[in-house]
Amino acid sequence: MEINPQAQKVLTSNKIDGEKIMVTTPKTIEPLQRIVATLQAGSCPDRTDLTPSPLQLDFITGIRPDGLNAFEAALFQHAVGDRFTVEVAATEIAFSFSHILPPSALLSLPGETAWLHVHVLEVLKPEPRDVVAAMAAVANEASCGGGGDCGCGCGAH
Repeated sequence: MEINPQAQKVLTSNKIDGEKIMVTTPKTIEPLQRIVATLQAGSCPDRTDLTPSPLQLDFITGIRPDGLNAFEAALFQHAVGDRFTVEVAATEIAFSFSHILPPSALLSLPGETAWLHVHVLEVLKPEPRDVVAAMAAVANEASCGGGGDCGCGCGAH
C-alpha cells in the first residue's frame, strides 16, 4: 500500500549509526480534515449491492453545528488506506450524509439498514477558505426548514 506523503504524520525522529531516520504512520482522521474516500452500500455486511459503483466522497469532517454524525464518529479511528464497514439505519441516512453526498445518492436505500463499505484514500489539511465554505453550505442546508427545498429529506418542506 502506498501512502500519500501529505497524509503522513511524523511520530519520532531517531539516529541510528549517526544517520537520522523518521518513523511515520498513516495520519488518522480528526475533525476539520478533508477526507477523500469511496463508499459502497450493501443490503448486508458482505454485499455492495445497493450502489452500482463506488461513490466518491470528498468532504470536511466535523463542520455540522449539531455535532458529529455516526458516520463521522466512525471515521475517527481510521487512517489512510483503511477499509471498514459502518451499519447505518435507513432513517439516519439523510442526517449522516446531508453534507457529504448529494441527497439523491443514498436516500432511496431499501430496507431498514444499510452497510456502508468505506475505503479512506486521503486525509488532508483543508485550506481555511474551504472550511469556511463548507460550514456556510451546512448552515444554508440547516436553514432549509424555512421554506427552501434542498432535497435533504428532513421533511420540513
